[in-house]
Order: sequence, then C-alpha cells, then structure tokens
Amino acid sequence: MKFLRNICLVDTPYALALYLLMMPMEEIERTKFITSSILDRQITEKLPNKCLNYYGFNIGNDWKKLLKVRLLRFYEYPSIFWSKVYAQDHLRISAQVIGKKNYTLIADGPYFLYNYSNCPRPAFDMVSPRSIIGKIKYSLAFGRTIFNKEYGQNQQCANRWLTTAIDAETYFVANRKYTLVDLSALWEKASKLKKTYILTIFSLSEELIDYAKQADVMILTQPFREDCGLTDEEYIEIYKPYIQNSKKVVIKPHPRDKFDFDKYFPTIPVLRTYIPMQLLNFMGVMPHIAVTVNSTAISSLPNNVEKIMIGTKVNKKIFDRYGDMFNDK
Repeated sequence: MKFLRNICLVDTPYALALYLLMMPMEEIERTKFITSSILDRQITEKLPNKCLNYYGFNIGNDWKKLLKVRLLRFYEYPSIFWSKVYAQDHLRISAQVIGKKNYTLIADGPYFLYNYSNCPRPAFDMVSPRSIIGKIKYSLAFGRTIFNKEYGQNQQCANRWLTTAIDAETYFVANRKYTLVDLSALWEKASKLKKTYILTIFSLSEELIDYAKQADVMILTQPFREDCGLTDEEYIEIYKPYIQNSKKVVIKPHPRDKFDFDKYFPTIPVLRTYIPMQLLNFMGVMPHIAVTVNSTAISSLPNNVEKIMIGTKVNKKIFDRYGDMFNDK
C-alpha cells in the first residue's frame, strides 16, 4: 500500500467519476475511499486501499452509531490526520468522517445545488433536542461538526467542484470559492490508462457500450419506490406508455433503483451499469429520444436528442417529495 494522502468520501457513481477524472492516477492510488453503501460492491471492491463501506441508510440519526463512526475513524483511517479531504458533505456519515478538517465539496450530480435550493424540504432540518439527555446525545454525535451546515454552508468547505454553471448562482455558493468542471474535456484529455481504469471500475465493456448505442429510446429511471414510496404498479404506470409505444427501447436504471424490470418488461433490454449517463455520452451513446421524470442526467445529452421530461406531477408522491420540477406550465 502506498503512503495515503487523500480521503474521498462519495456515495454516488457521478461523484466518484468526477473524483477519478479530476485526480491524477498517482493521487487516486494514494486515496482512501469511504462510502456509506449506495455505491455497489462491484465498484467499491475495485477501488484501491480497501474502500471503507459504512451502511449510512441503516445509521439514520442513531447517535450511538454516529458516535462510533466518529471515534473509530482514527483507527480505521488514521491518514485523516494529514490527508486532504474530498467529500459529499450531506451523507449520513459526512459530519463524522470530515470532523474539523477542511475539505473540497464534490458535486452530487449536475444541477445538484440548484435542485436542492428549489426542494420543498429544507436542506438543514434537524433541530437540537430540548431535553438534557437529548442535548448530550446530540453533542456526542454531531457536536462541533458541519452537521446542519451541509452543501458547503460552513467555514471548513475550502472549495466546491461544480459541473453546471447554474449551481454557482445558488445561495449555497454565493461569495464562496468554487471550480467549474468540464467533464467532457476531462474525459477527452484523460490518458488511455485512466479511461481503461474508469471503465474497469464501473464494469463497462466495449460490448455493453455498443449495446447501448443501438437504442432509439433510452429511459433514465430514478429510485421513486425507494425515495417516494411508490408501489410497483404506480412505478410501472410512469414508464409504460413510453415502453409500449417505442421499438428499440433501452432502460438505464438509476444506481439505487432496484425495480425488477425483467419481470414486468421481459422483452426490453436493461442497461445495468453504474457508470453515469454523462460518461456514456462521451463514449458515443446518443439515443434519438431520452425519457425521464426529473433526472438531471438527461441534461448532458446534445440538442439533437429529443428530451422528454415527464415532470414530477406524474405522481403525487413524487411531487410531494421533489416539488414542481419539469412540469408544463
């Protein structure tokens, strides 16, 4: 193992891909990767230096588990003392991992700050308990951390890697340092070694790329059952019209979308890859039509691709969760 000098805390394929494209190969090899379980093990097991995988969605706001994460970090990755930190700062374990370290915020996805700024749910919504015991627990789990000051809203966030210019116009970034990143340019400039490395990390073969290039219609799904509580029947109704009325359809599930498309649409190919749609675009995957409810992944497609944004009004549960997004006025 090489001497570690970077900590990378990410939990989405997009954020991981951004880090891999931004950092030189030597720095990647000197990085301790940490995730809170959304990244599939097929990805994390290929990362260098034994990626540390916490199960953030099981941790919730359990003060005992969060305190354990906070205390054990000095044992599990002592390089935190001297390493540079790059992180998504809104994960369940972000405050505990980052501690008092300065860090660079990694974009969760395109338009991620813009979307959060328009989300009906407040970004910082946990109030300190009133009882003495509650205050003690809160202090042990979150005291003197960036908790409730996520998305770069704290003095420890030294820089922000953004991939869409509109994010820089939000109140999250106002008068703060940021770097606007051109993912397409980074991919074009990347060495053959790095490109091969990234494709290996995301288990993407040339055969799979050719398979995706054949699609006339690509449906980009989202984890609405997981995040909004949709039933299978409600979920099917969203995409059924676009699947039934098209010929060469390919479904690209969101990394957290565990819906069994093969069961309900056995004749429709499913592109099971964790690589972000943006990287597929750079490789020449350009369907004639792209369909989504409100996924920002569709934004990276060129203007000659017809983009069908179904909008959040397609289902009340989705609307209640995400607000008024991409609906016809």
